[in-house]
Amino acid sequence: MPKVLVQFHEGSQVKASFEGVVDPKGADGYVFSGTLRATCLLDRSSTDFENMVEFGHGGTSGEYTYLEYRPKGDEENVWTVEGEGKRLKNEPVDLRIGMNTGLSGQFHYGEKVTATPGGPPQKIDPWFRHRSRDVDFEGTAWADGPTGYVIQGRLSSKMHEGSWESEKITFGYKTSSGSWEYKTESVSSNYGVDIAIRGSRKEGDGLQMIVGTTSGTFNRYEYGDEVSCSLPSKF
Repeated sequence: MPKVLVQFHEGSQVKASFEGVVDPKGADGYVFSGTLRATCLLDRSSTDFENMVEFGHGGTSGEYTYLEYRPKGDEENVWTVEGEGKRLKNEPVDLRIGMNTGLSGQFHYGEKVTATPGGPPQKIDPWFRHRSRDVDFEGTAWADGPTGYVIQGRLSSKMHEGSWESEKITFGYKTSSGSWEYKTESVSSNYGVDIAIRGSRKEGDGLQMIVGTTSGTFNRYEYGDEVSCSLPSKF
């Protein structure tokens, strides 16, 4: 469950949430990124402390590390949050949000959310060679928990000298038991674009990937060989 939603609520005027992702950084590390939102309309004018939000993260067997934020005004506050941490080898990661809603500024916390970052990234490099254009995808894929996956990389094409055709290039991908999906770009010269995909899968499914271009008769797609990879859940 690396796609995570972490929440804290004490009524409509006091609430916070984090929506983001957690990914592995080696067997004993993790990285996270997302958006933290908070609204806190408690009047602290007669106190010696401000309203504060804490975003906590850590390996399940360890202690939380906290990032602190101070909501201001009557509107929802929004922050981009990112960071990293250590964990035991292949351990899940716990996340939670707290706010100092106590009368003396004591922190209260919402329920923890546990994420399983997944296994090691697998190199993927499908390619296609044609008389008018070469198409390549260079990247990695990894398990996004037991029922998800991530693909990240760069789709690029190189036009051969003397070719002036306006074409489309495409990156196709599917899980072992799923159907093909595509990321397609229109190109007229050398080209490159970064691609990031998160999807769902049946537990244990791997991935198949392919690249192609509209270089065939009547702009029919032609493809290179399929590339397959497994998605181990542990390092």
